[in-house]
Amino acid sequence: MCDITLSELLVLFMLIASSARVLYIKQARIDALASLPQIAFVISLLNIYIWGFSALEIWICIVAFYAFVLNVPSALKVSSYLYVDYYHPVFSFFSVFAMLLSIVTAATVLLFAPVRINNTGIKVSEYKYAGKFSTGFTRTTSKYEKADAVLTVFEPKDGSTDFVTFRTDEGSEISGNFENGKPILVFLGDKRASTDMYRPYLEKLAVDGYTVIAGEFFASDMKWITATPDTAHFRRFVINMADLSGNWDVVSQKANFEARCAKEYTMLLYLAGEFNEGRKPFFLIGDEMCSDALSLSAVLYSSAVCGYFDMSAMEVYPAGYGCIEQTDPLLAYLHGRRKDREQKIPRLLAARTEEAVILSSKIAISSKVLPSEKKYK
Repeated sequence: MCDITLSELLVLFMLIASSARVLYIKQARIDALASLPQIAFVISLLNIYIWGFSALEIWICIVAFYAFVLNVPSALKVSSYLYVDYYHPVFSFFSVFAMLLSIVTAATVLLFAPVRINNTGIKVSEYKYAGKFSTGFTRTTSKYEKADAVLTVFEPKDGSTDFVTFRTDEGSEISGNFENGKPILVFLGDKRASTDMYRPYLEKLAVDGYTVIAGEFFASDMKWITATPDTAHFRRFVINMADLSGNWDVVSQKANFEARCAKEYTMLLYLAGEFNEGRKPFFLIGDEMCSDALSLSAVLYSSAVCGYFDMSAMEVYPAGYGCIEQTDPLLAYLHGRRKDREQKIPRLLAARTEEAVILSSKIAISSKVLPSEKKYK
């Protein structure tokens, strides 16, 4: 299980254990289990702080708050060291209701739990920056300062080489070396998804030997939402709620998105230069909102960028949402898609991205291998 699932189940287990106590009282005792809902409620708030807002996290917090309020009188008795030998029928009824609610919620958590992915041989590092687009960003190590930009770097532990083997649709394998060095992949996602929502895809690229630099910006001089603070905790949730309700129209805001995303690509390329000691070419990757900015940025910075890949161009991919079949199965369900443990789409996206990298780069072909029996699909 993923850490987020374990933290959610911890809250619900505490609520179930506390609510179920009304079913088996046999003798007078200090009602110690009455303190569990208070602890569970605090943990549910911490989960929102750690993992961000989502429909499931908010619902779990509501259930925990209900149990917390219900058990306030019992908690006061515990603090006074009073013994309990009887539960009022009304309290018992609402406690059983809380228990059933927690059980159903736990079943929902398990049903829509993210797919756990264990990619070995890669290193993931996160770097935080403070600043604005108008003044620039500087790296910060403060745990308490708000991060105005976050760069996540996915790279092979053993380092990448310039050698590559590519299998064509016809089944032929072509091996060669990048003449200018293996490009560094620079990624900017749709605002309906965070970097974490793309991790199965980005990690697969790193497993295949590429260094990927993914960026997210939360600067005060470029806000994407206004109803709430434009932070990592709120942005994705607010935009997805607007999208599900039909109030997030990508088409009508196309020109606005192009200008904003192009500005983010400019800053991302500048910050990514710090991780490009060998001055290798960059290769841009983006999702639906970034589609127009991809080609524009590639032209503007043609001296440093060798090409780009638009994820939304693939019909099988749910453009704009990231790898939700693995990272957010509940949102996938709301969009008519199912949880995918085999990572079919992330693997296909990675393969097509690597193909685009090779086709847009200068490669010295070193050998050709006979067509394999199993063709790539």
